[in-house]
Amino acid sequence: MTEKVFNLQEVLDGCLRNDRRCQRRLYDEYAPRVFGLCQRFARSKEDAEEILMDGFMNIFKNIHTYRRESNFFTWVHKVFLNTSINHYRARSRYRHETMPDSPEWEEGHLEDEKIVSSLEAKDILKLVQGLSDLQRMVFNLKVVEGYSYSEIAEQLNENENAVRAVFFRARKTLQNALKTDMR
Repeated sequence: MTEKVFNLQEVLDGCLRNDRRCQRRLYDEYAPRVFGLCQRFARSKEDAEEILMDGFMNIFKNIHTYRRESNFFTWVHKVFLNTSINHYRARSRYRHETMPDSPEWEEGHLEDEKIVSSLEAKDILKLVQGLSDLQRMVFNLKVVEGYSYSEIAEQLNENENAVRAVFFRARKTLQNALKTDMR
């Protein structure tokens, strides 16, 4: 039995018709690629799986908004990024973690880059998942996604200085965790 070649245009057309087989093919093709993003923003594997499912539900619900002249994976990535942010927002309504009022950040890098380079991706993921929800969200948006502080503040409806302070705290927390792990 030979596997049919993945034809994005055919699959997208099928998804527009709510064809479950095409939706499954799209899921099978893209889920492994976006699961890493889900894990970076999630506290646990279970949360990442929830973001993954929510993200695909958003894709199937909004696939008619995809303009075919742009790269499809770029659109998918943006959908999952927004799903992760919305997942955080929904969780933060029930938590009492707040942005700090005073700026306490400093620009800089991890103190010992040798430690970071010696870690494997799974170790780094575990450390990032150990951050608070807010710190993890800000850290990922800044470091991994490349958003500016003002863009993050806008995404999270927060003050830019507070976002800087959260990023500083996340970085310090990771530095301390790295030092502890390497002892």
